[in-house]
Parts: sequence; structure tokens; C-alpha cells
Amino acid sequence: MPTLKKTHWQVPASDFARKTYNPLVTAFMKHIDAVAECDKPMISVSVGDPTLFGNLLPPSCVEESISKTLKDKNAFTNPPPGGFQFAREAIAKYASIPGELEVSSKNVYITSGCSSAIEIALRVLSDANDNILIPCPGFTLYGVLSRHRDVEIREYRLLPEQSWNVDLDHLESLIDDRTKLIVVVNPSNPCGSVYSKDHLEDIIKVAEKHRIPILADEIYEYISFPENQFYPLGAVSKSVPILTCTGLAKRFNVPGWRCGWLVVHDRNGILAKEVIPGIESLLEDFYSCCSIIQILLPSLLVRVTGDYFKKTISLVKKNANLLYDELIKIDGIKPIMPGGSMYMMVGIDVEKFNDIDDDETWSLLLIKEQAMTVMPCSPLGCPNFVRISLTPPYETMLNICQRLTEFCVSHKRA
Repeated sequence: MPTLKKTHWQVPASDFARKTYNPLVTAFMKHIDAVAECDKPMISVSVGDPTLFGNLLPPSCVEESISKTLKDKNAFTNPPPGGFQFAREAIAKYASIPGELEVSSKNVYITSGCSSAIEIALRVLSDANDNILIPCPGFTLYGVLSRHRDVEIREYRLLPEQSWNVDLDHLESLIDDRTKLIVVVNPSNPCGSVYSKDHLEDIIKVAEKHRIPILADEIYEYISFPENQFYPLGAVSKSVPILTCTGLAKRFNVPGWRCGWLVVHDRNGILAKEVIPGIESLLEDFYSCCSIIQILLPSLLVRVTGDYFKKTISLVKKNANLLYDELIKIDGIKPIMPGGSMYMMVGIDVEKFNDIDDDETWSLLLIKEQAMTVMPCSPLGCPNFVRISLTPPYETMLNICQRLTEFCVSHKRA
């Protein structure tokens, strides 16, 4: 049958594209359009890039090591799906904990950033009309990667009054026979919480009772304050399969490298029959991290010492203490002290302020009047909270505290 000749151009976007939506983008577009009405230099503590201010640098060995990798025979070849074997072995050794957790390189899959690792984990375990459980407040990426596949997002509550611990009863109430995955983000973005071993075990008990795997988003692994020890979920679980997604971005301060990995912890072989072959099939649809960075991994993961990591944690904690001590003095503001990660959540009592209806209005006025950006948390499922990055230099954080105080005083309701 002949095709009718079209009289005009009409090229629609795919259904997949139309369903791809990130609520944070809408919020940030409003911020981009906002113009500071003061002569102060702009300070942005709304984004999660630890390198933004130039004070958190990659390890000192990086420059020398990259120069050497360019001479490697694999430097200009395409890595195989899942990554070069030597790089997978290096990650397996790095992720292992003597006496607690032994990781095999065959269960390590190198991806283009942690986000790709997350997408593979979501795709291999969920189909249309299934549902996954994610924390609220939480990272919007899970919704972005699920809605266009008609996977339902169910948000379980985190409790600010309990340092953002999981509301276990609420978590369990959301589970039905189409629940395929529980997402646990620890240390947390945006909350800055670091879960105790006991709390992780309680989460695992819920997952074990209902036979549901866990996706452990641990991109902020080991960025925890001394009083809040980080426990990898793969080491804690003895029964529930754990798909850990992490990478170099935050701990090594190299987000632009886009080097992530997925590690499958499956002590009882539950995922061996279908899920592992499924991951290997999906890898054909994803790019691995670039070859030069993979060649660098074996050296980087061994040469970077605890002193480097302690420097980052010390700066973040010092900033957190300063910000908390200053904001707790302000009527109408409630900072929640984090246990790690790189952020602090700050509650806003809008009834205490003039001309402010919600966190988005608060954030927009802050740009105009104080030339400063924070992340409004309504798009993250947490209205009347904002997230503040803790990675600026200490001197900048002093300036941030001063601007926030001036702003709150100027809008204080009589």
C-alpha cells in the first residue's frame, strides 16, 4: 500500500523521551533566570560537585600517573563491556574488607559514572508495572531512570528527628508482590546521614522477610565523620543480595572522570541464574569508563592514603560545625547536623518570615538579595527544607553564614 505524501514536517519525540523528567531541572531553571540584585560575588552551594571551589583537589599522584598511562598499550583502545580485567581486579581488591567481605573481580562491572551503574541495576531488576522503593527525601535520578520505563516509584520516609533514619514501618507498608528493589543511599545525598550498623541490619531484615534485593548507593562511601562509622551494606548483609553502586567521583574528588562501578554481593548465589547474565547482557548497551582512567585505577586505588581522605572529611566536618552553630541561633531555621557525606539539610519555618511561602521562594529571594544559591528540597520530596553543600573553603563558609543570617533577619516576621 503506498504511503501518503506528507505535506509538512512533523517529527514527534519518542514516548521514552516524553516520560523522561527531572523535577530538579525545573527548579534550577528558575534559579538560572533569577538575577542577583546586589553587588556581592555569587556563591553556589546548591550543587554536589566537590571540586567547584578549587580547594578539594584530586590526589597529588594523579598528574604523574596520567602521564604514564598514555604510554600503556591499552590507552587508546575501547575497553570491553564491564571494563578491563586488571581494572576490575583492582576494584575488587579495593572493595574487599579482610575477614568481612571478599569481592571477586567477576562481580565487578565498570561503568561511565555511578549513574550508569545505578541504571543497570534498575534495568536488570524491574519491568513495566513493577515498583521500586526509594528514600524520601532522595536523589531524583531514580525517578528519572524509572518513569520512562513505566516502573512505579514508591517513596519511603526518612525521619529528620532521628538523623534521617528510615521509617521502617512505612518502608514495609509500601511492599507488595510487584516490589522488585529497595534503594538505600548511605551516606545520604541530600541528608548527610550515615547509618549505624544496627540500623542497616534492621533494613536488611525487612528486605529478607520479603525476599527483595537492595541497591546500595554508596557514592559517598567512607565520607563519614569520626563518630559515625561507615559500614558497606555488602559487608553487613549475610543473606540479602546487595547491588552496590559507587565510584571515584566524591571520595577522590574527580567527578568529571565519570568512573563508576557496580559490585554484586550475593553470598548465596540468588542472582546467579538470571540477574548476573542479565547484567552482562545490559553491559552491551552501556559505555564503560574511558580506557585511560581504567589503566590508572590499579595505581590510584593503592597509592592514595588515608591522609588524603581525612583532609576532605576534616574540611567537611569543620564547615558542618560552623554552619550548624551559626544557623541554630536563627529563629525560624532548623539545621540538622549531618554524620558525613557533603551536605546539610536545613529546615525553614515559613511562618516566621515575611514574603516567603515555601523553600523555593526562600531560595529565589536568597539569590536576588544575597547572591547565593542553595538547593530547594521540594523537588526531592521534602518541602520547606534546603540542602547546603559543605565543600567550600572555610573562609567562604564564614561568608555564607553571614549572608544567611542577614537574609533571615531582613525577612523576619515581626
